Amino acid sequence: MSETINLAEARRKLPELTDQASAGEAYIVSRRGREMAVLIGIEEYRRLKALERRQRQQDFDLLLAPPTAEAMTEDQARELAVQMVREVRTTHYGSQKS
Repeated sequence: MSETINLAEARRKLPELTDQASAGEAYIVSRRGREMAVLIGIEEYRRLKALERRQRQQDFDLLLAPPTAEAMTEDQARELAVQMVREVRTTHYGSQKS
């Protein structure tokens, strides 16, 4: 759970907030009602960065993987894209435009 705290109060209470963030609390810091930053403990930050790195690697692995047997040919993908564009144009403009 996170608590929203304004910037002026965060400045005054920074040592206390830092200790609490290290203990697992999270704080959203706002300025003039607009959320600007998040204060979290270093372990949570490291956990989130590691998760981000793993997800990014999985995304790259997926993008670089060879196509599966069920994958469309380039011509099939092009035809599907053309059909979808025509459907959208028909829906938005009321007539089919090529």
